[in-house]
Parts: sequence; C-alpha cells; structure tokens
Amino acid sequence: MTPHRAALDAAVTEVRGEINRVDTKAACVASLVTFLLSAGTAALVTVPMRSPARVAGWVGVLLLVGSMVAVVLALRPRLGRGRGSWLLHAETSPADLVVHFAQPSPLVVDQAAQLKTLSVIGGAKFRLLRAATDLLLAALAVAVATGGLALLG
Repeated sequence: MTPHRAALDAAVTEVRGEINRVDTKAACVASLVTFLLSAGTAALVTVPMRSPARVAGWVGVLLLVGSMVAVVLALRPRLGRGRGSWLLHAETSPADLVVHFAQPSPLVVDQAAQLKTLSVIGGAKFRLLRAATDLLLAALAVAVATGGLALLG
C-alpha cells in the first residue's frame, strides 16, 4: 500500500466516523425535540393561558418543528452518485468492475473522490444539526418567556 493510499484510507475512516457521530447526535436531538413538542403542545392545549403567553407558546412550538425538520434532514440519507461512491458500482457491469479494480492508479483517484463525497455529506449533516440545535435553544428561550407570561398574566 502506498503512503498516499494509506493516508486516504485514514482520512476516509475519519470522515465516516464523523458522519456516524453526527447521526448519533441527531438521533438524540430528535428524541429530545419529540418529547418537547409533545409536552409543549399538550400544555398549550390543556393549560389556560392569556393570549400573549399562548402566542409565545405556539412560536416555541413552531421553532421546535423547525428544529425537527433540520434534524430529519440531517438524518436523511445522502447518496452521492459520483466517482468514488459505492452506488456507482451498482450501475457498473461486473466486467467493468473487474477492469476498474485491476488497475491500481484509479483506485487512489476513486478513494480521493470518495473522501470528497463523504466530506460534503458530513459537512451538510453537521450544518443541519447546528441549525436544529440553534432552533431548539431558541424554542427553549421562548418556552421560558411563555412560562413567565403565563405566571404574570
């Protein structure tokens, strides 16, 4: 194995690990948002509140819905079809695969393309998880304000 190939192997493994980490984090955030959506909606429907508190509560619920959408998009599979994607193998004939893998130099190019594809996927997932977390924090701030308004009024 060449040094370039070993470095690419390590980089691909690292990026795959980061994608697994973000998927795990997104699943945890999804569970939390689901609980908060259920509790918030139930409270808004059953607890008597004045209009300002109720409006603030529904704003919080909408922020939670936005957070859930971002989490679901982060968890959504992204299937790259370019060079270096394993899906390309599904569209290639067995004979072409044998020829492709018999040549050592294209493998490094394919691995570099795979690293690029995985890095783009991982970056998109982390950005969506960051947006989901930001929306979740905003919803929690609104929930605190809703509680304050409900107590005052």
